[in-house]
Amino acid sequence: MAIVWTMPTGEWEVIGGPWSMAAGKTVYAFVQRPGDPGTKREMAWAAHEEITARRKA
Repeated sequence: MAIVWTMPTGEWEVIGGPWSMAAGKTVYAFVQRPGDPGTKREMAWAAHEEITARRKA
């Protein structure tokens, strides 16, 4: 089961993490476009930032 969300740059799925740094103020996760391992990258966002995600079966 994957966690997927849509951003202005397209749809992404979490493939590793998430974890936090900077005293819990920044969240990181490894993400990729669904089904395309060549797009794997690390993304970061502020811990207080709200994102809308859904579980993909």
